[in-house]
Amino acid sequence: MEYCRTLPILAFAEDKVIGDATLRRFRSGARRYVGEVHILVDPCYRGSGVGTRLMTTLAEVAREEGLEKLMFDVVA
Repeated sequence: MEYCRTLPILAFAEDKVIGDATLRRFRSGARRYVGEVHILVDPCYRGSGVGTRLMTTLAEVAREEGLEKLMFDVVA
């Protein structure tokens, strides 16, 4: 995985992964200021704010990295 292009983060409850999110950025072309965010939350933890927290964290990182737009893909 190229961490300069794709940043993964995980959410844990005790020792169990309950959420997974990635921020993917493009290095060149018209989409270099656009990021893609993909989020997956364990069904038992949906509606508890885990996805919101992952989304907020990656949006903050994207802003710090100079991205101007984000596209979200939330998996149900």
